[in-house]
Amino acid sequence: MHLYFDESGDYAFPAERFDAYVQAALICPDSLLAELEKFVVTRREAWDVAELHATELAPEQLVEIATFIGRSDMQLLAGVTDSVLVTREGIAKYRLKQVATTRRNLDWYRRESTKGRAAPDQRSGTAICSGFVCDALTRAGYIWPRPPISMMPADLARYFDVRTEPSTPAD
Repeated sequence: MHLYFDESGDYAFPAERFDAYVQAALICPDSLLAELEKFVVTRREAWDVAELHATELAPEQLVEIATFIGRSDMQLLAGVTDSVLVTREGIAKYRLKQVATTRRNLDWYRRESTKGRAAPDQRSGTAICSGFVCDALTRAGYIWPRPPISMMPADLARYFDVRTEPSTPAD
């Protein structure tokens, strides 16, 4: 299964004019990947474009893309919003709610992940992608030297013996 994500615009929500935004995800089964790639390559060549951006395509080209997806077993999911439905004030409130939820979840994780292991209680910090990756790999059986959420990119590099310079084979 392959997932392709894209969004339109810059999500700036200008106060002086109306603007609309779309986030889309195309879900493509492995069995259709070659067909999708061929479709994209041939359309890019035929239409002389670097990417299939809706704003750069004619209405009939958009219909051709929609028809291709609609006749396949791929699924297209889209979320649409605009600068009337979502205001800057609404965004600010939502982001504050996200921060509070993230903090609550990290506090819970910090408490629950240290139970029964005598691990140090991490009092504060920022979760970054490497921590989330380690958390996911824990479910696959990896064991880390400290709580997964506190692992840094350098920790992962050491753990998996990643070298900064590519090694060259001996002659």
